Amino acid sequence: MNKMMGDIVQSYSGRKEMVFDVDDLESFLSKCNDGDKIRVESFTSGYKIPVDERYKHVLSVAEEVTGWKLTDSRCHQNTLIRSFVAYTLRSEGYSFGSIGKVMGRDHSTIIHAVRKMQDMQSVPAFYKDDLAMFREFERLLNEKKDEE
Repeated sequence: MNKMMGDIVQSYSGRKEMVFDVDDLESFLSKCNDGDKIRVESFTSGYKIPVDERYKHVLSVAEEVTGWKLTDSRCHQNTLIRSFVAYTLRSEGYSFGSIGKVMGRDHSTIIHAVRKMQDMQSVPAFYKDDLAMFREFERLLNEKKDEE
């Protein structure tokens, strides 16, 4: 079995991660035989924005779309905004722990928020209004990402 070693670096979340140069990776892959299996557990490319900076941006878009300001309250509006933000950050590759830390919540709360958003998408008729708001949030977030 061929093995490839990368540089071990400290990530923003404090975990150690393996980083590979693209040229080294291409060279490694060219030496693999047909039928060889490669396991990749995680992949990101380029510079990853620190979670606290990304959180502020995503939160501002969520507040703009919903028309609500996030407070510490547990009312529906606040939990919905938190769920939008947590789901988006998680889908961008941030860890549950780092999202929870920046949002002032436990990682298990973030796991629940992400699952809640996944459930909303699996039963769209039941969550019609919330899902419509989330779609608008995603659209606006992508629009602003294109502007950057």
